[in-house]
Amino acid sequence: MDDSKHQKAKNDIEKITTPDTLKRNLINASLILTAFELMKTSIIDQVRDFFTSGEDEHRREIDKIRKELPKEFHNHPLIVYAHWFREQEALNKADIDNVVRIWQYRNKLAHELIAFLVDSDFEVDVKYLYEIRDLVGKVDVWWLREVEIPVNPDFDQVEVKDSDIQSGRMIIINHLLSVALDLPPVAGPKDSNLVH
Repeated sequence: MDDSKHQKAKNDIEKITTPDTLKRNLINASLILTAFELMKTSIIDQVRDFFTSGEDEHRREIDKIRKELPKEFHNHPLIVYAHWFREQEALNKADIDNVVRIWQYRNKLAHELIAFLVDSDFEVDVKYLYEIRDLVGKVDVWWLREVEIPVNPDFDQVEVKDSDIQSGRMIIINHLLSVALDLPPVAGPKDSNLVH
């Protein structure tokens, strides 16, 4: 065995047998997978739930978007609905690129988790938590500002700044970040002016 292979084997063994490293990678992987599910809920479910009464029209709109995408994305609602938000000008092209990149990383993490735990060439990258947080923030703030606040009479004649808007998903993802990075807890719902 040459030196590089020997060193790699040594690094792999050290990675899996170091409890703190194993624990950190397990926790970070689970946090990213959880945040990804929250992002899916933000991008897909709130739109689907909102359009239940006008389902045929919404389905036609989503089918139109799906047909305009490359075939590789046709069966992936996250990508299709992210493009719906782009049509609403809530997301831009860079955001869509990030959604695709995060989705691909999530799939790699979920399907190759063992490699992230035992292979020294793989490391769980918590930057994806930040990226998911930013995307969920953009989508949820837009949704609350453009869809929910206008139909809620409690907000008639009330000016609400985007910085005052916090969805439950945003609060949870911020908390996940504080756990992943071992930071003090972030402000909770009682510290926000508007929580949804």
